[in-house]
Amino acid sequence: MGEQHNKSFRYDIADRVKEAIRFVRKSRQWFNRKVAGVYSPGRTAFLGMLAIAIICVILLFIPAYTGLADDGSLTNIMNAAGLAYRVQDTKQPTGAYFVRVYLHTTESGNAVSFHVFLIKMAKAIDTWFTSDNLFDIRFLSLIYVILFLPATYLLLREILERVRYPSEAVFLMILGVIILGDVSYIAFFNSLYPDALSIIMMIYILALCLSLQRENAILNQLSFAGLTIAGIIMAFTENCCTAVVIALILFCLRQTMMDQAELQVRILAALTAAVLMAGTVIGTGIGTNRFTLDSKLNAMTSGVLLESMNPADSLKSFGIDSRFELLTDTSSYDNYPLTTAQNADLIENFYPHYNTLKLGLYYAGHPGAWISLIELGTRAAFNIRRDYIGNYEMSVGNAPAARSPWFSSFSNFKMTSAPGTIGYLVVLAVIYSALLRKKRTVLMSARRRSIAVDTFWMAIGSGIFFTTDIILQSGSSELARYNVIYSISIDFVTFLFMAEVLHRLNFLDTEE
Repeated sequence: MGEQHNKSFRYDIADRVKEAIRFVRKSRQWFNRKVAGVYSPGRTAFLGMLAIAIICVILLFIPAYTGLADDGSLTNIMNAAGLAYRVQDTKQPTGAYFVRVYLHTTESGNAVSFHVFLIKMAKAIDTWFTSDNLFDIRFLSLIYVILFLPATYLLLREILERVRYPSEAVFLMILGVIILGDVSYIAFFNSLYPDALSIIMMIYILALCLSLQRENAILNQLSFAGLTIAGIIMAFTENCCTAVVIALILFCLRQTMMDQAELQVRILAALTAAVLMAGTVIGTGIGTNRFTLDSKLNAMTSGVLLESMNPADSLKSFGIDSRFELLTDTSSYDNYPLTTAQNADLIENFYPHYNTLKLGLYYAGHPGAWISLIELGTRAAFNIRRDYIGNYEMSVGNAPAARSPWFSSFSNFKMTSAPGTIGYLVVLAVIYSALLRKKRTVLMSARRRSIAVDTFWMAIGSGIFFTTDIILQSGSSELARYNVIYSISIDFVTFLFMAEVLHRLNFLDTEE
């Protein structure tokens, strides 16, 4: 009797689930019919951009303002931009509170950076409005938002071009707003970190790469011109950003070899790649670099030695005395560091024996160590909201390093629930490639399919190249500090994957 009752209960639950699924399908089909006459990817993307604009206004321009505190790496940037802290702000603990107002001071340094150029532009606008000796960072934030919103529109538009039904597009638009409008990205705009400009240019690059899926001669010209500009800006934002430009160059070279590409596309892709190569070389020579002597120490101690099975032998391979193996798995950023980066013994007997090239060759011969460090970088990319960096000004009255709870649902999800491993990207890549196999996409042009796959891999390549550069420059100790590009790459491939799943499976709208 009890067994029969349990079977009846299970059948009842199954019937209710089927009924709910039918209701959802009918509701979505009704919605698709109703909006069919007015729906377009452009209009839906514009609504998403407006939603992101509202989020930016709330976070950046309405008290209590949201920004990012200085983690101790902004001194060179402030010197180059001609900024200094007010007396009351110099007393704050590192990373505790966001600083909104700075003093004008004498500029120093000769490094070339688009990021510093934008800060100086914001200073000039501020001075024109206020005529005082203070700089309110919200003027810089306004410039970033003006640059950021068109990028979000372009990316949303190109993602929505890959789905069929309005209901799918609305779902993806909402998801895009949640991802792109997350405080983990927006808070960078109210800061002096160059990551703010890197975020914006990375979104432009991904959107413009996807835009090549629409076969239009004029659009192709505009897209390659945009990729050239965005790539050059990225190359002159910070030296480590050239890793992204290298991935973009490979993407362009791939377009020159694509069977389905027209001659015009091949020529434009080759020209773009050539200009970006030149820009990368020049940018590397005269651009800014946040990595310091501390970073060089950590590149060995929290990089090579951290993943070495025999630290003494690894040191000997670089010609370094084995007595330095005591530094294994240490960092100059530890609360109680074993030594300082300025130690005379290190300067004389440690640093001269290795550089970025030698470290790269070491990892090439020890791929297991490199993969382990990339895994650490992947975990860091899932959590770019560092718990020791505050979002609020001291005047708000929050505890030191307090973080904003607003518009943080996606970053919280990534920190607590997402599978923050390199295996996650491998699974996504395998499934995505399977979904876009030629025999599964007979109704999609070969070029459209190839652009989607190439952009997917370009995003992953950008993240891995960027992370590799951080590892070569500073080991694992600064992955959490600088790995925002890898975070964007992961978010983008997740977003693109979701679009393809909706498009290919049609489980939201049809009985298929």
